[in-house]
Amino acid sequence: MKKQVFLALSMFTLALSAASPFSHVFAQTVNATAIQQKTLNLDQVIAEINQKQPISTYSETTFTSTIILPNNNKETYTIQSKIWDNTTKNELRTEEFDKDRITYYVSKGGKSRSYKAGDKEAVLFPAGVTAIADNKINHTKQKLIRFKEEAIQADSKMTFQVVEESFLNRPVYHVSRKQENVFQGKTRVYLTDLWVDKKTGFLLKETINDNNGTQVSEYTVTKVNFNPTFNEKDFRLDLPKGVKLIDSSKKKN
Repeated sequence: MKKQVFLALSMFTLALSAASPFSHVFAQTVNATAIQQKTLNLDQVIAEINQKQPISTYSETTFTSTIILPNNNKETYTIQSKIWDNTTKNELRTEEFDKDRITYYVSKGGKSRSYKAGDKEAVLFPAGVTAIADNKINHTKQKLIRFKEEAIQADSKMTFQVVEESFLNRPVYHVSRKQENVFQGKTRVYLTDLWVDKKTGFLLKETINDNNGTQVSEYTVTKVNFNPTFNEKDFRLDLPKGVKLIDSSKKKN
């Protein structure tokens, strides 16, 4: 359901699975400021992060996607978000700022509401959030496992490296993946980097560079509180006067 509302930032809904043996190889690109006290492999990181428990967080993020068009012009799309993640108690609030409009999403008590500022209608969804599907820590677990599964299934060459760094003044695992394949005689390179908080398993940053730089996206946490204090109004969506609430389960296709 969340995918329908927030396509740009909804990237994780795979089921959790157990880790299987994985060979350790090295990637070429690593942040020059890495604190390389030791080099780890992906299995070690997955095993450690899988021990982390879901927690409540408040975070502010920026997601930017840049596409280089065939005429070499660039198109850039940016979304800034505020996220009240109390999915351990089945509560969630997000506010997404896209240009000059805000999209609100609030979930509580097994139901969810979505409203984009300026619209005449809001949407009610007869389903809520859960920690398993929607908590940020579980998102990280799912993403790391997907990294591994994609490498096992891929026809292309994939290499990984994990090093320890610092981000937002917190120790993190920097997981780098390089994927290479040949298409019509040309080598295509895809780079993905994750910065995962060592203490909590919270994903603090992700960058994706597709097809030799033709498309670049970056998701960055600019602020995070790992011990937030929420109140009842955080998970209440009061609609402007005149806005009609539409039940999605009763809408005609």
